[in-house]
Amino acid sequence: MPAYPAVRKRHQHIEVIKEMPAVAGLPAWSLGRAETPDGLTLYFVICDALYDRDGSPYGASGTDFGDNDVRFARLSMAAAEIAEGTADPNWRPHVVHANDWPTALTPAYIKWKELDTASILTIHNLAYQGLFGRDQLGALAIPEQAMSIEGVEFHGRVSFLKAGIFYASHVTTVSETYAREITSWEHGCGLDGLLRTRDERGELTGILNGIDSSWETFAREAEGPEFVRDWKSQKARELRRMFRLDEAEGP
Repeated sequence: MPAYPAVRKRHQHIEVIKEMPAVAGLPAWSLGRAETPDGLTLYFVICDALYDRDGSPYGASGTDFGDNDVRFARLSMAAAEIAEGTADPNWRPHVVHANDWPTALTPAYIKWKELDTASILTIHNLAYQGLFGRDQLGALAIPEQAMSIEGVEFHGRVSFLKAGIFYASHVTTVSETYAREITSWEHGCGLDGLLRTRDERGELTGILNGIDSSWETFAREAEGPEFVRDWKSQKARELRRMFRLDEAEGP
């Protein structure tokens, strides 16, 4: 994630792993690393020129930052550089999971780098697409040939979200219903054709964003909270055995 001011305040002992160079119009950055109390590794994109600002991640005083294309292309490129193994030479992911337009260029950069890393894009809201002018192609390190229907082009502009939908290994949405809806003309926001193609290839999946808590309410009423804790622990042990996972307290 970007090293926003709130992030820097919460994690005051960030280890800088590597200084990374600029790419095209995307400024140089530093890869920072920290851990949560239960041992989860966090990576931070340290680039104060882009992220050390007041406001929300996207803007201030109700207005988007004018350089959001560079800000989120830098984040996406950083994720691809981590996948490439150039940012942290001691670790590479097997799968990169991008969410919505702010990170949707990540699968594209991975493809353009010809990496074998799989990528997943999750669409939470298709209406927000991250549209920017084609004059930014060079600054964003987007190949000229990618400015086409089979690429990042959307009605003459660059669409971050379309790039992710087109280049990701697989696309998911936040429910099975939404996965069906966005393949329709009414709800496809102009991307329904591409999404239908991905669906026909078996590359679009709806996964419900949330859990059905009714079983836990029933179990608490019927068996009590101790039963629920034991049941969860038992299932966690079974899953760890099934997937050969180490014992851990995390999810």
